[in-house]
Amino acid sequence: MVYQKSRDSIVQKFNENAEKYDSQRSKLIPCFDDFYSIPVSIMNSPSSKQLFWILVQELVYFHLLF
Repeated sequence: MVYQKSRDSIVQKFNENAEKYDSQRSKLIPCFDDFYSIPVSIMNSPSSKQLFWILVQELVYFHLLF
């Protein structure tokens, strides 16, 4: 019983904050949309594979900072 109430409370808090997550990050990260859309836009270009992996590494590093 106690476990279920605790779990429900955690799920409720998570869901309340999940709705705000993207909007909060877009305010925190300059050029948020570009930051995530650029790697996706170049993914299909064979000549850009090296650049793509550089950007992926930068995204991972930047994401780890926040």
